[in-house]
Amino acid sequence: MHLSALENVENTQFLEKKLIQVLGWPGNSLDLNPIVNLWSFMKHKVSKKIIFYGCSTEKCNKEVWVKDMSPGYCLNLVNSMPCRLETVTKNGGGHTK
Repeated sequence: MHLSALENVENTQFLEKKLIQVLGWPGNSLDLNPIVNLWSFMKHKVSKKIIFYGCSTEKCNKEVWVKDMSPGYCLNLVNSMPCRLETVTKNGGGHTK
């Protein structure tokens, strides 16, 4: 039987010993995953370029990756985590939007 990391007794004991609070919902929540937001942003930008400029998917992907996916954008996604955690917590583990 495969156990999740939080179901593993040793992991649970370690977290309790270190007084680390564990969230009561899955850690793979889409609202708490900056990568999902990054890919969603990229998909939106690529789709617009394909529609408006008629470029190939490969060409549009490369352009968006180079021009629009700045380190600053990625940093903003990471820095938004405290706010996301607060919103998800207020929603009892529900979606932020």
